Amino acid sequence: WVPCYDCGRARPPRCHHCPLCKTCMLKRDHHCFFAGSCVGYRNHRFFYVFLIWAWTGCMYATLHGFPYIGYFLWPEMTYMDVLFPVAIARFLCGYTQFQAALSVTTLTCLLYFDVLAATFIFDHAWLITNGLTSFEKMFLKNSLEIRDSRTLGQKLRSVFGPYWAVSFFLPVHFLTEPLEDPQEVELANKAMHRRNSQMFKRSIDDLLQSTQNQNGLSASENFQQETSIPSSSLPNFTIENDVECRPSMDEPGTLGIPNSTITQAARIGSALTCPTPTVTTDGEVLTKSYPYWSWVPCYDCGRARPPRCHHCPLCKTCVLKRDHHCYFAGACVGYRNHRFFYVFLVWAFSGAVYGTLYGGPYIWYFLWPEMSYVDILFPVALLRSILGYLPLHIALTVTAVSFMVYFDGLAGLFIYAHTRLISWGATSFEKAFLRKSLEIKDARSLGLKIRAVFGPYWPVCFILPIHFFTEPQEDPVLWPDIQV
Repeated sequence: WVPCYDCGRARPPRCHHCPLCKTCMLKRDHHCFFAGSCVGYRNHRFFYVFLIWAWTGCMYATLHGFPYIGYFLWPEMTYMDVLFPVAIARFLCGYTQFQAALSVTTLTCLLYFDVLAATFIFDHAWLITNGLTSFEKMFLKNSLEIRDSRTLGQKLRSVFGPYWAVSFFLPVHFLTEPLEDPQEVELANKAMHRRNSQMFKRSIDDLLQSTQNQNGLSASENFQQETSIPSSSLPNFTIENDVECRPSMDEPGTLGIPNSTITQAARIGSALTCPTPTVTTDGEVLTKSYPYWSWVPCYDCGRARPPRCHHCPLCKTCVLKRDHHCYFAGACVGYRNHRFFYVFLVWAFSGAVYGTLYGGPYIWYFLWPEMSYVDILFPVALLRSILGYLPLHIALTVTAVSFMVYFDGLAGLFIYAHTRLISWGATSFEKAFLRKSLEIKDARSLGLKIRAVFGPYWPVCFILPIHFFTEPQEDPVLWPDIQV
């Protein structure tokens, strides 16, 4: 156990600080710029499954792209056009068609990603079978040797969970929870809370004592006077509460409120100040309700949370400006990764449309003579293939194209919905659960709303989605431009 001077807390073995996520990650592997979060203990399985299916999709588009170019475009091309810079230059000079230049460029990018994804797949397969992480392999190989004496099956279950084969087809939390000796992990979590509780409590007490209000009272006294919430319900920083440790150590990729956010709120004079709740009694059931646009206590996390912050039962933490929980990414979409989710949708939709446009002509010109009209339905094609009436490669091609057509519609629907949400300055959670009880208005211009999600250089986000270029321009604590 060593102290982390950036987070101000103790951290267990194999836990490392990420300067971009600004928190410590348990069993940190690396920071993924495409996902906008770290890959670690609880989302390594989702990252590996993403690599597998991304590589499969790119290989499918590559194998269909070569026949398409050879059959439709090659008669009007030269041998030099296989180099995409030459194809683009010849198109700009008017010697090559735009379709040929675009197809060659796309196919070249697919080949590059095929090799890159395959390299990552084999590298992480080696890491999983050896019980290591990329961080330990790169930075600790000369100073420390880590050996894992478990069997291969135990190593797989420590990453993909007990039903590890299900993780590749249905990557959900409750079926694929990692089995990294859960009893020891739980003991480590409890020990971590003990080590952090006193240190974190002292830091919060010092912060509250240094904050004075206009009446001359200390911030802690002001806090007790301004709220009538019972002490048992308040987010007190004791050994029993999962203060900031569990979201930071157990949930790489989720966006729990960092210490800096609470510190910022404390310095403006309203730290952890929850309003007086409205108490209603229905028989023996006591219900407390709070205004939505205020700091309210989270009874699951044991801490106060600012407006537009909601608890996720799967990530087990509060997520700032929570939109929804994404099962494909294995994390919530919120304040700091909404832009990465939208960029993922755009490029996934583009890739699926590209594969569909190539798959349709491929089936028509190469496979249709051996097919019947009912074979365009992939269940029928699979059944006829099993019975021996249709070749297997035709059934697989029809199935793949059918799934891509379905994904085209689904991704297009998500892009349309999130485009509207960004233009409104709202989230899916607020539109789905609060539209009848609360109306949220954003008075900013469209450009400011876009920069609030994608950052100041928002066009760069679609080409180079990295943190320091595309940090959101929005106040995640005060929300001065939002009207309720």
